[in-house]
Amino acid sequence: MKRIILMLFVSVFGLTAVNAATFLPDCFDWKQIVCDMVPKGTKTKGRSAVYVPELYQSELYISVQSEYADYANVYITITDKHGETLKEDIIQVTAGGENLYYIGDLESGIYEVEVEFDDCIMVGYFSF
Repeated sequence: MKRIILMLFVSVFGLTAVNAATFLPDCFDWKQIVCDMVPKGTKTKGRSAVYVPELYQSELYISVQSEYADYANVYITITDKHGETLKEDIIQVTAGGENLYYIGDLESGIYEVEVEFDDCIMVGYFSF
């Protein structure tokens, strides 16, 4: 009986610890930006699993969340509904970091965000 209770406790504690891996500041209301992935060529790295960063949006920031890999010189572009480039920049993405990009100066509307990594491009839409 003690083993069953101990295993149940360890299982529940382990699952809650896994869910705490993504860190976003609580002072903002975060929404995930659903993105399409466009691969840049075919590179075989001998891995069976592929880890993809995720994008989140608040009223003031876009956060690029990467749990396992650091990315140097990530190119981010934000365009409006007419295809006009409003913001473009290069950011550094660290694994487990906030990786915030300021968008608080944009007016209300619908925008396209494109994030270009070494091996893929993520394209998604967000609105205020």
